[in-house]
Amino acid sequence: MDSDMYKYLHEFEDKQRTLLASTINVPILASTLIGGALVTAILQFPYSTDLSSYLFVGFCGASILALLFAVAFVSAALIGYKYEKPKSPLVLSAHYEALVAWHIRNASTEEEAKKEFKMDYEKNLAIATDANGRNNRTRGKNIFWANLSLSGCRGSLRERCSSARYQDLPYPNCSVRLIGE
Repeated sequence: MDSDMYKYLHEFEDKQRTLLASTINVPILASTLIGGALVTAILQFPYSTDLSSYLFVGFCGASILALLFAVAFVSAALIGYKYEKPKSPLVLSAHYEALVAWHIRNASTEEEAKKEFKMDYEKNLAIATDANGRNNRTRGKNIFWANLSLSGCRGSLRERCSSARYQDLPYPNCSVRLIGE
């Protein structure tokens, strides 16, 4: 394969890594906002022994569970990823010099050393790109599941806030909505 292709793929995975690192802020912010709204809703609700209170508690439980899943997925997207990169120029230079010396000692040419060095470099770049791609896919899936959990939590929170009993509170326009919705 052409070494330019390996370089392109490695740069692409590095850009994806940067994008995922900035994208993780969305579920962190959303979980903070939804958690705050959830605590406010739980503390302000006029509890009684009728069906609406039991439904409210059920929706709160579902929201808390979804929020816990979101926090777990966000944590999984943040922790434990080791990204690979090509060897440093000093290491590559030392490897090239050693390779040339070995080829000359064994009755070969510097051209053969260059070919072998290029193959080694492309192999290392391919290994790094593959590892980074797997990391990016795993992080992306965790961010997706965190956002999905938060959307379930948001939907449950919206159902609670639209109940008739909740409208009697001093906050009649209790609603949760995402910007741009």
